[in-house]
Amino acid sequence: MDATKEIGSVRFTLESILKPWDFDPDKYAIEVRGEIVVARNDDAEETAGTMKLVIIKLADALLAGVHPHQVFDYSADLEGTYSDLFDTKGRFRRRFKIERKLHNLLFIDTVRLRVGLGSKRLFAQAVETASAVLAPNSVVIGYSDELNKYGLKWQHYGFVFAGKSGVMLRDNLDFPVEEMAIWTPPPDALEEVFKPKYPRLADD
Repeated sequence: MDATKEIGSVRFTLESILKPWDFDPDKYAIEVRGEIVVARNDDAEETAGTMKLVIIKLADALLAGVHPHQVFDYSADLEGTYSDLFDTKGRFRRRFKIERKLHNLLFIDTVRLRVGLGSKRLFAQAVETASAVLAPNSVVIGYSDELNKYGLKWQHYGFVFAGKSGVMLRDNLDFPVEEMAIWTPPPDALEEVFKPKYPRLADD
């Protein structure tokens, strides 16, 4: 893989049963599949990997009388993370400084890149794309073992460790674009204005 950014897309697919969702906790965790596709020099497209994500419908669950911890506990992938993120009243723990109520929360479960096509740059592009498309003004969570593959350190790009479960989170609301892992600085005079506080992701 060369050091430049990949040109391609992530094709997201999801399915949800018709509302009302009633009192079933699993209905409030909507699975999203992503196919990571990159363009080749001959203009052909190639599947470079896949993503599995979950949109957790916090507000809808509460309105239906389903406590968010039931949604977390229902999923084996999320079990044990709730107490790291929330207090006993269902609010984000104070150390995260998230005081507003959230409609959704995005869980990045897995990102799998094909052997020979995987790179730190492509992984970062896929994660930041999912974050921007599915949770632009919300919170993104994921396990550090998954997020920090390929030598990435997402704690440099807005994610913080949440607790013993190994989960990390980032609040995307007002998160500066220049601090994202894949940000490319604007030219010349604007670069100093948009100078990031965190180191940008080094090229592969």
